Amino acid sequence: MRPLRFAAVALALPAGLAAQGTVSSQGLGYPPGQLSTMARGAGGAFGDFDPSSPLNPAAIAAVPATSLFANYLPESRRVTAGGATDDSRVVRFPVVGAVLTMGQRAAVGLSSSTLLDRSWATTSGDVADETSVLQSFESRGALNDVRLAGAYTFGPRVHVGVGVHVLAGENRLSVTRIDRSGTEASFSQSRDIGYSGTAASAGLVWSPIRMFSLAAMGQVGGSVRAKVGDSTFATASAPARASASLRYTGLTGAVFAARVAWDGWSSLADLGSEQLGVSDATEIGVGADVAGPRIFGRAVALRAGGRWRDLPFATLGEQPSEQALTAGLGIAFASNRALLDLAVERARRTAGEARETAWVLGVGLTVRP
Repeated sequence: MRPLRFAAVALALPAGLAAQGTVSSQGLGYPPGQLSTMARGAGGAFGDFDPSSPLNPAAIAAVPATSLFANYLPESRRVTAGGATDDSRVVRFPVVGAVLTMGQRAAVGLSSSTLLDRSWATTSGDVADETSVLQSFESRGALNDVRLAGAYTFGPRVHVGVGVHVLAGENRLSVTRIDRSGTEASFSQSRDIGYSGTAASAGLVWSPIRMFSLAAMGQVGGSVRAKVGDSTFATASAPARASASLRYTGLTGAVFAARVAWDGWSSLADLGSEQLGVSDATEIGVGADVAGPRIFGRAVALRAGGRWRDLPFATLGEQPSEQALTAGLGIAFASNRALLDLAVERARRTAGEARETAWVLGVGLTVRP
């Protein structure tokens, strides 16, 4: 039972705001948003319309040809709390997948995206004092969402889709104690916690008139289990989710969108103790995609947007919020058979007196073989 007790404590353990702590990665982790680089560059506003963002399963019906896509997302962040400041970096591959077109009306997609990223480390004790006891807590891993989706086009104005989700992942948790004075025992312990769960989603993309399109999706969650080896020590429900988006194409060479989303993260509360401090979250994103100049004979799409949202896990007893300004561009190569997307995001995350700022870069590649 000792490994299970260690895992239960580690699940509830906050990342802390000491050295190498974060505001964003408390509790079970930070939700990157399951956005492609294209959607991220426009504030997430196109997420429900974007076939490379595994949110709305109906969106994959808009893929013109079979596609493979992958995204790379490094982040550099600085957290400030209680007069202390620390910098850290994390590298993510938040979305990878493929969409297979089946004739003119149907498509099937398989993707893997990061639902919660729990990568952090924190150290307590005075590093400069050689007689002090240093305690380090570290987590590496994530909870991922693997989705199999299918979509069908009912005429030129309506796309519908459904998806089945398998939630899977692992956290490697470690605790290290070093006593430099030798008066107490030093030790190190680690434990792997595995996650498994299920969910199902459905979505719609509808263009009632030429200039406007609506998109909506909903998701219901099955059970989520946390295990150490073959032993289950916690069970909860996967988050329910819902979102709606509006897209406007009435100006030549420009597309505008807005998105509102809700995530029922509180259903994960049973995976930890009351210290987990999990709450539901809302999100608003607005953005634009406009035709830019031609570079070396290639058309460039320019993007910008903003995103405002809650984060699910409490920091210092308060629910954090995140505000981000984004920009990006997209370039097509090889007769539109290869698409390169770049994005940059400046994010600010706050909870009470704690503040975290971050620069997030995005690189996305789509290939249509």
